[in-house]
Amino acid sequence: MFIMSFLDADPTDILFASNLNALENVRHAFFGRSWGRAGLSPLQDEPDSAPWRERIGSFFGVPSPQVLCCRQVHSPTVVYVSEPWSFREAPAADGMVTDRPGLVLGIMTADCAPVLLADAEAGVIGAAHAGWRGALGGILGNVLEAMEKRGARRKNIVAALGPCIAQESYEVDKSFSVPFFAQNSGNELFFKQSIKKDKYLFDLSGYIVSQLNVFGVGNVLPSLGDTYADPKRFFSHRYATQRHKAREGSLVSGLSMH
Repeated sequence: MFIMSFLDADPTDILFASNLNALENVRHAFFGRSWGRAGLSPLQDEPDSAPWRERIGSFFGVPSPQVLCCRQVHSPTVVYVSEPWSFREAPAADGMVTDRPGLVLGIMTADCAPVLLADAEAGVIGAAHAGWRGALGGILGNVLEAMEKRGARRKNIVAALGPCIAQESYEVDKSFSVPFFAQNSGNELFFKQSIKKDKYLFDLSGYIVSQLNVFGVGNVLPSLGDTYADPKRFFSHRYATQRHKAREGSLVSGLSMH
């Protein structure tokens, strides 16, 4: 049930994945700009009662200290969450897993993909911050392994990607593709020629979905929106920097068990 203390957030400014919505003991949301984290100050500099954290806690019906985010560093590192931590103590990691009800796993993004995962039968959930570095570096496989250690089974896992930069908006140079082709020649499927010479368009969502399928995840939904193409609803690092503006903030995605 919603707790009516959303402050200035728009209650309609939320996206949901149909596959996660179907799980009775799991709650999730991909929040738009009005719910997000403003600015780019280090996470440790924020009070634990920051307005965006209060908003997210209100949605999930938990105190704000139970809304947890890592210091995301584009790494393959995953942590198991057993209890809340203060922002000053947030670990440097890009994936979280828990089997404890009432803890909200939060992911912050502004073009990278937030990936939320749940095995409702086992009572295990996970969340990943998957930009191209993290996805290429193994964050998704590491989250799945951490979930399995807590009793999850890959065929029972439901996964969904939140808003991230879409292929038509993600122009990269030739050097960007080199580590992807070195990993697997089949990764060329996620690159198509741009109208500009020696430029490609990269399909981040498609690459992540493919990885999850290869890893044996039973139910996967692709990205729910293009952060770059809809700046009124989403934060986008690329949209801001291409217009010589400071990035305004980060989107928040969250997942919890009842």
